[in-house]
Amino acid sequence: MPANKVDHFGPILSKQQWLTALGLCKKNQVEFVSDSRIDNEGEANECGRFLINDPGGNIIEFKYYQDLE
Repeated sequence: MPANKVDHFGPILSKQQWLTALGLCKKNQVEFVSDSRIDNEGEANECGRFLINDPGGNIIEFKYYQDLE
């Protein structure tokens, strides 16, 4: 991930949707701004994220939370 804070936007997905999006990005050799990571796996506060650029150069963050509450 970039050292400095960056402007970005993106969807919050279910874990399965996130894994599907991640798989499609990898299959299509999309370049990652920030590699995928899952924090606190198996815990209530589990979350995952990865960042890519859209064709216009905007940063898109794909994220999921195991428990949105």
